[in-house]
Amino acid sequence: MSILAWWLVTALVLAGLEMATGTFYLLALSVGILPGALVAWLGGDLALQLIVAAIGCLVSLGVIRHWKSRLIPLQTQRDDDRGQRVQVESWIDATHARIHYRGTQWDAELATGESNAEPTQYYYITARNGTHFTISRGTPD
Repeated sequence: MSILAWWLVTALVLAGLEMATGTFYLLALSVGILPGALVAWLGGDLALQLIVAAIGCLVSLGVIRHWKSRLIPLQTQRDDDRGQRVQVESWIDATHARIHYRGTQWDAELATGESNAEPTQYYYITARNGTHFTISRGTPD
């Protein structure tokens, strides 16, 4: 089997493996090694083939990375929970509570300036940080 055939078989194997992952990175490597196959077809020595294939892989990975960053912009955290009414299940301390929301219990903290000196049963979500909510007596602005 010629070295050109090895390059082409390797490209096909990488493209086939890409079908299982769906990330496009193996496809980029598959396309990236094709210049190495071209150098082999033109009669270049193995060192030149490897160098050209490595450069081709780096370029194709850079193109994929750039394409994905443009295609999928950074998603800001959606704040659909803001303004939702929650029920305080129990107070952990003066500013932290366990709340009942969406059928389960969550950790919550009173918003700055809020006090539980006169606790009420219902509070409103003013912010979310991961799985931790900030709550206040009134609805957020």
